Amino acid sequence: MIFELVLEKDFYQHFGDGYCMEMPASQNRIDRLLNFLCEQNALWRFYAIFSNGIWFHGIHIVFPKNADADSAIQDVCKWSGSTSYCAIENGTQTVFDTDGDVIAFADFTEGSEN
Repeated sequence: MIFELVLEKDFYQHFGDGYCMEMPASQNRIDRLLNFLCEQNALWRFYAIFSNGIWFHGIHIVFPKNADADSAIQDVCKWSGSTSYCAIENGTQTVFDTDGDVIAFADFTEGSEN
């Protein structure tokens, strides 16, 4: 497994639109996630961010255009043990819980304009 180390302010510029979620903790859940993503013809990349003294290990996922990506990512989060996921579009990040309710919002465009 190869992780990309990215500055948080450069995240959108580096990865672009897609979904992000925390890496599952167990090998079985990671295997199940990667098998599911292969079946969906999704593209993914692993990343690590160091922010405020804490490491965050995640996966950036892009589903095919015709996929029901919102339902897929909610299901993946539920069975992988994650409590939330991010949808990134046009430089904005919306964080959702596994029920699809918005719990946070961020704008990456301010950091990438410089």
